Amino acid sequence: MTTPYTTAKTVLDEIAQRVSKLSKHLTQGYNMIANARAELGNLPSQYAGAIAEIDSQVAANPANDAWVAAGAEKALLVAEFQALRAQAQAQQEALEALTP
Repeated sequence: MTTPYTTAKTVLDEIAQRVSKLSKHLTQGYNMIANARAELGNLPSQYAGAIAEIDSQVAANPANDAWVAAGAEKALLVAEFQALRAQAQAQQEALEALTP
């Protein structure tokens, strides 16, 4: 027995809906990466004053354990930020290279 057209059409419509949904997910993923990258790009200017003040306090108070700890934490966060920004850039560029 052959498959009736209506059955085939139902399956084709289901496939089209799933492909469309998955395409939207990929677009949303790309947009999330682009938004994260933009936000990461804004962080340095948003926190430049606070970072400069922490650096100044660390330099002025090298014997103060609290300021030394704050400086060390800042250094770790800056390194993590730089790695995350590079990762976001690489992911966005990789996705752009795949986009027809």
